[in-house]
Amino acid sequence: MHFTPMSRSALAKCRSVQRKLLVAELVLLLLLSGGLVALAQSGEPGAVYLPVVSAQGQDEPSPEAQQAIDLLAAQEEVAAYLANHPGWVGEAWPEEESSVWYVDFYDGATEEWLGGGSVDLASQEILGISIPRELTPEEIQAGKAEIEAFLAADAAIQARLGSYPRLWEHEISYDPWEQRWEAWYYHGLDAFTVLLYFEEDGRIYLDNIVDPYVLEEAAAEQLRRDQAVELAYEAEGIDDALAGVDNWRTYVEHQGEGRWTVEFVADGQLLFSALVDIDAWNVMEVGP
Repeated sequence: MHFTPMSRSALAKCRSVQRKLLVAELVLLLLLSGGLVALAQSGEPGAVYLPVVSAQGQDEPSPEAQQAIDLLAAQEEVAAYLANHPGWVGEAWPEEESSVWYVDFYDGATEEWLGGGSVDLASQEILGISIPRELTPEEIQAGKAEIEAFLAADAAIQARLGSYPRLWEHEISYDPWEQRWEAWYYHGLDAFTVLLYFEEDGRIYLDNIVDPYVLEEAAAEQLRRDQAVELAYEAEGIDDALAGVDNWRTYVEHQGEGRWTVEFVADGQLLFSALVDIDAWNVMEVGP
């Protein structure tokens, strides 16, 4: 059995499903109790109060959740990033028996995951931030020019290009999530990728030189796992199995060809399992 760390796209899908399950559960409770939905939202962009069902079945905003969202959103780099996404919304949930809260930011219209982080409300400490570092077209152009000059003068790169460097073609791109630059060199069946960073003082740091085909194989494997999880979310009965649970983990195991088993587990308990065929895009079996 292999626990697969979700890619950001798959993680966003998982968290979107969690949001919909929470809303559905709230609506059901309100219909049964005859209550009215009361969601409060301030006039500030993204200042969203999330409904919480109390022991008495009443809805009320969670001040702690809002505090966690506000604390993370106020960080300079986060605030600058969210300013480019008007209409963003925030969600937060606590770690069990802890003052640590996890925060996610979403696009209010598309529900696309924008990033997130974690905070400690007791100490007001920022424990982690996961957002992309976006660059302007001008910054991209300037960065490429500096990297071109660096690569042309680097002895390790030139040694790999051999006696005929002009036979090699290359492309330079920027990864906003990893906040790094990648230079991909290729000539026939030969290729290598250079990973680089700009340090705080402006100097370029060559982090690694890797085989892109190995990276592509790993990415393809992760994609297949993500597809298996995505298909499992379409299985009949999964909504009921995950209702009211927000801390599950997904375990994925390859069963040969396009078949995968996907298990949803929380606190050591199996909540739901599915055998899926991603080639035929079919849920073959489901079970507890």
